[in-house]
Amino acid sequence: MLQPLIPLPISDQTTANNCSNDIFNECCDNGNKIVNINDDEAINNNDNIINDLIVDNNSSIIRCSSLAQYICGNNSSNNNTNHPVTTRMKQTTNLNNSHLVECCRVTEEAMADDDSCAADELSMKLWEYSYQMLIQQKHCDVVIVTQKGTIKAHRCILAFHSQYLCKVFYQLGADKKVVIRLDCIPIDTVRQMLCFFYSGEIKVNKFNLVDLLNVSEQYCFPNLQQACLDFFKDVTPENAIFLLSLTNSMGLETMQQNIMCFIVQSFNQVSQTPDFVYLPFPLLRCVLMDDDLQVCNELEVFYAVVRWVEHKKECRVEHVADLLNGPVRLELMSVEELNDEVESQDWMFCNQEAKDVLSEAYRKKLLMTSGLCPAAALRPRNYSNYYATNSQFCC
Repeated sequence: MLQPLIPLPISDQTTANNCSNDIFNECCDNGNKIVNINDDEAINNNDNIINDLIVDNNSSIIRCSSLAQYICGNNSSNNNTNHPVTTRMKQTTNLNNSHLVECCRVTEEAMADDDSCAADELSMKLWEYSYQMLIQQKHCDVVIVTQKGTIKAHRCILAFHSQYLCKVFYQLGADKKVVIRLDCIPIDTVRQMLCFFYSGEIKVNKFNLVDLLNVSEQYCFPNLQQACLDFFKDVTPENAIFLLSLTNSMGLETMQQNIMCFIVQSFNQVSQTPDFVYLPFPLLRCVLMDDDLQVCNELEVFYAVVRWVEHKKECRVEHVADLLNGPVRLELMSVEELNDEVESQDWMFCNQEAKDVLSEAYRKKLLMTSGLCPAAALRPRNYSNYYATNSQFCC
């Protein structure tokens, strides 16, 4: 069994800001050159990058559970040495991680052998060895500066996961120490990211999701990005509001629509969660306008609006008229409900528009009672399907 990723050595809080300077001084004493890859001027944008650095695009988005699967692949052919993933590994060996070069060579020989079990065993040893080097912080040639300290890693592993870094490292050459600055990222998140690079395992949650997405986009880590995007597929009533707000801010329209459908179909549960009151007004209005909103009756929708308004009453009362004129369909409520529940809210009479909306609801109820207003004109929701299957939960 592989050992868990133990906390990596970091600098303490008082010296965190000087970590990179110490690293610079140490490397300079050894006659090494330092390059901060976040500094655009430090990287020569050479148009003559050799073509063989550009590998098959498909190889950069393969999802796997371990580094070993990347190396071996699922190709049953005996000539795996020409596989795009193997080619990628050959390129990264130019980055002068000598402790991995020999392992790559042995693994490559095993992939050309008929004995696939031997290939699997050797590739797993390569993975275990690389992982141990990360834990022990040995043979590292990349320094990652975070909010509260530094972590060292291996250039070839980072390059393996990013074509962008592969090109940058190749241009810089093997004689230069590299510093990657992630000053805005918590060190625990960086640990999780490195654990993913070395093991293929990561637990994405709402606390690290944004940081991981930003890093994956900045440094072109497609597998890390895919792991983050997979998180959006696991929608629950507890995280639905967070995911909806995030997809909206990031412009992920397809995922936003999927999450919106989930909220509409699970509104009874989602509206009871603590995060519901943080839903932005435009998204709240969009959810409540849906004819397929799964609720027992319109009073349930009104109660959800009450919770939302009461959370920040001072700044949200201005939205009351908008929410009651369409999103909440007051005309579908009984006269008793309008009188006992709606009028009992003090903010209902904060502005004239809200009063007018309530008066219009009473007028429609009167016309319907007199037979002068057809029921279809009241914009009914599709309650029937939900009520048939959830009647035990309805008021």
